[in-house]
Amino acid sequence: MLPATRSRSRMAISTFLANNLNDLVFGGTAYTPPTNISVQLWNASAQTAYDGYSAQTIAVGTGTWNAAATDGSGRAVISPTSLPTFPAPNSLSGDADITELRLYDGANLLYTLTFATAIQLSVGDAIEITTLDVRLGDDTTSGFSNAIELALLNHVFRGTVYTPPANLFFDAYSTAPSVADGSGGTLTDYGSYAQVSVANNATNFPNAVTSTNDSVKSTGAQIDFIQATSDATSNIAAIAVWNEAGRTNLIAVAPLPTSKPVQSGNNVYIPNGQELMRIKPTAA
Repeated sequence: MLPATRSRSRMAISTFLANNLNDLVFGGTAYTPPTNISVQLWNASAQTAYDGYSAQTIAVGTGTWNAAATDGSGRAVISPTSLPTFPAPNSLSGDADITELRLYDGANLLYTLTFATAIQLSVGDAIEITTLDVRLGDDTTSGFSNAIELALLNHVFRGTVYTPPANLFFDAYSTAPSVADGSGGTLTDYGSYAQVSVANNATNFPNAVTSTNDSVKSTGAQIDFIQATSDATSNIAAIAVWNEAGRTNLIAVAPLPTSKPVQSGNNVYIPNGQELMRIKPTAA
């Protein structure tokens, strides 16, 4: 039995899945998870074709995937209840070593695990997957909150439907809150400041676009806060998005590329086209 796990393996969510999840949360565009997930071995350029090989299948459901949970780094992760084993090669004629494990929903790639050290096939030795942890990201300063990442992983792999809110609630911060749960942080203190509500639809949040393999979600219309009636003590440095008024359930944190001062009389707004969410390939 050959263990198919190597230390420092690189893991990456696909652009297809990242865009669909971005559009589900921001814009409310439905994403229906697959019925089954095909687990495949690849040699980077093509699916392996060793004599005796067959892709394995893991059904989507609560009985086949553990509930998503936070790992030691505080990020969301999900894994199957039973790890797949691939048949032993009958021969090795002309086939390359295994470099990747991929998850497909049929035609669409969902996730890739690239082994740090290629797996050298051996006649008669089955290939056992000893670890298969799927996560959306490792950024601890921006991105989706832990609760949203957990909900999205359960949506895709367990079929536990995530329903996006009808409205999103935006706040401006001089010091960003924790992306994990929204704790901490410092709200801007300019005069008359108040949280603002925005309808969660595809007009205000158009479909995500791909930028250098990242999934990028931006605003489709300007989001206006109340005009400042006095100066802010500190520049606005980040935006936080909540799923209800009151700041109890964080969706995401988006630091601004450049902090912005606010003076009395300023119109404060998030411009049309402002990046809100960037889902990047993950690494571990």
